[in-house]
Amino acid sequence: MNKSNLILIIVFIVISSCTGIPKEKLTAIENITLGGTSNNYYKQFDSLQISHKRFFNKILMMSYNDLMDDNNYYSSYYTNLFNISEFRNPKKSIEHLGLITPITLEGTKNNFALVVILCHTDEPWLWGDTKRLQSSVNEKYIRQEVNNSIIDRIKKMYITKYGEPKSIETSNINTFWKIDGNTLLRKTDSDDQAVTIKWETEYYNVSFFTGYDLNGIYNPDNGYVESTNSFSANIGDERADPLKNELKCGAYAYIYYELNEKAMKELKTDNKKL
Repeated sequence: MNKSNLILIIVFIVISSCTGIPKEKLTAIENITLGGTSNNYYKQFDSLQISHKRFFNKILMMSYNDLMDDNNYYSSYYTNLFNISEFRNPKKSIEHLGLITPITLEGTKNNFALVVILCHTDEPWLWGDTKRLQSSVNEKYIRQEVNNSIIDRIKKMYITKYGEPKSIETSNINTFWKIDGNTLLRKTDSDDQAVTIKWETEYYNVSFFTGYDLNGIYNPDNGYVESTNSFSANIGDERADPLKNELKCGAYAYIYYELNEKAMKELKTDNKKL
């Protein structure tokens, strides 16, 4: 460990101890400590050596201008915690990642939540002039869709960590997060049914939105067939067939860590001067 990283870790310990809340009671995914300012979050990510990468946010690149357009890329810190080996497909560049984004309380510079977007990677389709640049293109395409077996594995993983859920809710009115260009947007849908699983700890709550069934298909040999629902405006009428060893998928699934009222009061999260 180099000297600068050691100093950052010491700073985080001091900051955490000053709040009166034990650090371990604010620790979430990848040992990230919840609370604090945006700047401290990103320093924390770097000190924890959390991976960061740029991805394509659309699969088809038709021109050199597409490759140069910043709106076609999404950059994010991410975790490999859900990158289960049996569902990786190196030939198709398929991996399953959790993209990590801190959420700032409106009107302040302080973070009160952390969202982890579930997604899979794939090879982009290079068309026309871009095809000759294939050997120099390193970015992978990301899509907010993972197969339901991974969704089930994550549920079991979190039950092991946090115990039985406080609630399991099925609703047609749901909040979800969507990658739009190089930004992440919070959206609401009132048409499609989905399940949210919730846990509570002393200082923060965890919500696991298990995603929409948008008719996506995962096949161990062929990877993912994209959703046919209007969320993604893809054409097709295929459905997952268990007899072909195919799995349904959850689209726009995410995990949301949020400080509770007790923690926000002690951390003074609503203080604009912090």
